[in-house]
Amino acid sequence: PNFALESQGEPLQTGALILHKTTSKPYQSHKACRLLGASLRLPPVGPNVIKGRTRLNPGQCWAADFPGRLDIALSHKATITHVSLGHIPKSISPTSSVSSAPREFSVYGKKHLEDEESHLGTFLYDQEGDQLQTFKL
Repeated sequence: PNFALESQGEPLQTGALILHKTTSKPYQSHKACRLLGASLRLPPVGPNVIKGRTRLNPGQCWAADFPGRLDIALSHKATITHVSLGHIPKSISPTSSVSSAPREFSVYGKKHLEDEESHLGTFLYDQEGDQLQTFKL
């Protein structure tokens, strides 16, 4: 099961929550679009866009400032054995590139929010591989 989903909570309880206080802020692009002579800047997409996603589409992503960090509190105790990371494939990218995909990333865990982090693994997302890749902790 995907323990990071909001829907994984017990009845009448919330599932997993993104901890916005310690999660990276969305990347703020300094580029503006021009439409009929007016300069427009689209608001950044926050990490909530990733919750419950099964389909990945260009432009519907959370671009985090570098280095990025995503903190998730699970709704209940769970033994996590694998993590998955997804990104759109080159075939549907408007630029035919996925250079914005995360490459190397590390996973940390805690039993309680106030505990010190434990390093659970460092992994490499293969940009030439499947769009959704799963890594064993």
